[in-house]
Amino acid sequence: MQKDFHFYTVYYLCLCAGLDLDFSFKIAYSSQYVDDSTESKKIYLYDKKGKEIGFIDPIRTAHNGLESFWQEVWEKVYYPFHFIPGNEGEGEEEKYITTAGCKNVIANELLNLAIKTENPYRIGIALHAYADTFSHQNFSGRWSEVNSVKKLFVYSNLSKKLVFNLKLLLLKILRKPIPAIGHVEAYKVPDISYYNWVYFNYRNKYIPASNETRYMNFTEDVYKNYLCKLSLRAGENEPEEFDNLRDKILRGINVEGSLKKRCKYWKKLIMTKLGYSKYPKEYDYHRYKWRKEAFFGRVSWDREKRLDRRIIKMIPRDNFPESNWVNFHRSALAHRKEALKILFNKGLSSKNIYEQVLHKIVGIYKGENL
Repeated sequence: MQKDFHFYTVYYLCLCAGLDLDFSFKIAYSSQYVDDSTESKKIYLYDKKGKEIGFIDPIRTAHNGLESFWQEVWEKVYYPFHFIPGNEGEGEEEKYITTAGCKNVIANELLNLAIKTENPYRIGIALHAYADTFSHQNFSGRWSEVNSVKKLFVYSNLSKKLVFNLKLLLLKILRKPIPAIGHVEAYKVPDISYYNWVYFNYRNKYIPASNETRYMNFTEDVYKNYLCKLSLRAGENEPEEFDNLRDKILRGINVEGSLKKRCKYWKKLIMTKLGYSKYPKEYDYHRYKWRKEAFFGRVSWDREKRLDRRIIKMIPRDNFPESNWVNFHRSALAHRKEALKILFNKGLSSKNIYEQVLHKIVGIYKGENL
């Protein structure tokens, strides 16, 4: 899924479930930030006088590039946050294939644990992983033959179909020597709501893959079984009936075009729900929003060249320990620990990586653990 669903749709569903505006925003922002948290280097903290006052070792929840071939990335990033194993099938590789929604026992357990904490950051992170079980189903977060895609066909108008098939052909040519990880051989098709498609998998089995059905199943499942129950437990407003939302959600799923256009549709629904004539900037998503609230100065450090040879030094703002950005990373570490604990107990994670994560801390600020 992309930002239209991970942020805006989740935000809309939270509001319709009766959750508080700010609480809903933290859930939705955390949900989307899982795809944008590429912080991988330790950040050293200094006060305004230049004295070192600690560090933060952020939790990277998104990975691209050649690092994707490392097993450490599979176990720390892909399994907990994007491709939760279904633990089904006969062969070892098949156990890592992601199964969708209620069929994925591990994903359900992680979301239930997050709901119990009533921590919006944990809930948003777990919601992202749970949502991805729908869009990433039948793929695994490993370098594996189970991710092979053959004869993919997308239902769309002729011009879009031709452009898309050309992109697929170029992609296959360029990445022919590279093994399949995740849904790379299906390009972005599983993550774009309005695509309906079919393909043949690693066993040459015909797989119909309607994103309309998958995305609708996600919204109904998470709304009824998690968000409404969370709202009722918190004593918030009475949730709306899902049947009253169904047509609006279906139209949103089928908005064709750019990501910006799809996000615009959900923004209008949120504005209507809140009774606003203009979308409130303070509740919109920007990748660096929470970083800017946590630090002074330039925060786009992951765009710097030769990052591996840089030492990142930042001046934190006064509210740094309780900032949204720090709370996200605390929660991401807690989610990763819970996920690897479950995976290790099921024989799906290595002992050394599990123990490494188990003893990790987010950082130290003025002598105290963050």
